[in-house]
Amino acid sequence: MYNILFSLIVPVGLLILAYIAHPYVAQLAPAQFLIVKLVPILLALITLGLSLRFNRSRLFFSTLSLLLVYVILLWYLPQAGKVDASIVWQALCLLLPFNLLVFSLLKERGMLTWWGSSRFLLIVLEFSLVTGLLMLRPTELQHYLDYPLLAAGIVAWTPLPQPALLMMLVALLFLYGRLFAQADAQNNALFGALLGSAVMLHFKGDMPASVVYSSAAMLMLVVAVIQDSYNMAYIDQLTSLPGRRALNEHMLKLGNNYSIAMLDVDRFKKFNDTYGHDLGDAVLIAVATVANRVKRVTDIVARVGGE
Repeated sequence: MYNILFSLIVPVGLLILAYIAHPYVAQLAPAQFLIVKLVPILLALITLGLSLRFNRSRLFFSTLSLLLVYVILLWYLPQAGKVDASIVWQALCLLLPFNLLVFSLLKERGMLTWWGSSRFLLIVLEFSLVTGLLMLRPTELQHYLDYPLLAAGIVAWTPLPQPALLMMLVALLFLYGRLFAQADAQNNALFGALLGSAVMLHFKGDMPASVVYSSAAMLMLVVAVIQDSYNMAYIDQLTSLPGRRALNEHMLKLGNNYSIAMLDVDRFKKFNDTYGHDLGDAVLIAVATVANRVKRVTDIVARVGGE
């Protein structure tokens, strides 16, 4: 529980900062606001580049979905007709949480692969479907996007259409549950980005709100990519202990007086061969847990080899 609360500090803190910044951004001159509007796009491009470099496909496609929604909100909707703008906004409210939920479930299988192409295809199909229905059957499309599921008074506090609100709630509950199962950087960022997106869409037609809350969501994704990359380089995936690189860099900071203890599990290969690697991994995790529990505050426990 402590790890979950600690992991939520960054997303909650960024959303609070966005709330504080909202009135200041709303007071900017048009020329200044034009520059500020580009901040989420810049953050998105940074996240997309880092995700591509470190093969973080879940963050890549989540960022791409959020970027497309932001661009449509700020550049397409103000120029569209009133009816078209309303329908497109309703579609965005439904599809963004759906995409973030779907991409959070998929495994890391790259972007420039067949699996990555299928995810690009999903986004293209969604865009094509909404565009086609908007041109051919706008009335039916709006009917289903704004279909009443509950009494209007229950959800009068938000302009979000009820199907989208339900999709948003399901996605938030699922991603929040993922934090309990595994409170890592990606799950933390996806939950925070979805929460920021919900607030952004709630302020329908409020362009400063779109800028500040999408910036907060993009920053969460940037932090997740950086933290994930750090963990790949310095943290052992199985035991969550610092790895060899982390230990080597830590040793460079030591003075003249220090102690090193090497811990080895006797006959571990025979144990693996007899009981299987899954149970062997459980033994390593147990040993790492005990070592971390008994070490002093100034000590570091690292895994430098197979055992």
